[in-house]
Amino acid sequence: MPARYDINAYQGDTFTFHVQYQDENGNAISLPSDTYSSTMQVRRSVDATNILLHLTSSPYGATAGCTAGISGGSFTGATAYANCTGGIVLNRTIGNTGGLTGGVYVFAGATAMGYVPFGNHLYDLEITATGESTRLIEGRFDCVGEITR
Repeated sequence: MPARYDINAYQGDTFTFHVQYQDENGNAISLPSDTYSSTMQVRRSVDATNILLHLTSSPYGATAGCTAGISGGSFTGATAYANCTGGIVLNRTIGNTGGLTGGVYVFAGATAMGYVPFGNHLYDLEITATGESTRLIEGRFDCVGEITR
């Protein structure tokens, strides 16, 4: 069962989020980059086809990817805005400054977050290994609108 955590984010600000993947006894689970990958998506609702923010570790945690302001539910032919930075790095510390077993560091640059509309949205974060996905965490993704642009 995934953990539940509500996120408050700010449109146009750099977004960071960190969680540590643990077993039921609280022991960190290693996420080696040759086996694991991760994806986080933000949508307006569970059944929405439009993806507002898509962050990935690709391939397998070695590099990170970000797409924001998606105009459709499929990445084929969808609008990906230029100069977006962000993604997910596995086995990393809160500040992405070193290694941490089970650490999942999520980030989206200010440009990417500028394309996320303000309002109350939903997100989840999944870890995938050998074709099996585990939803690690889920909740609300409340984005406060940017005034100064």
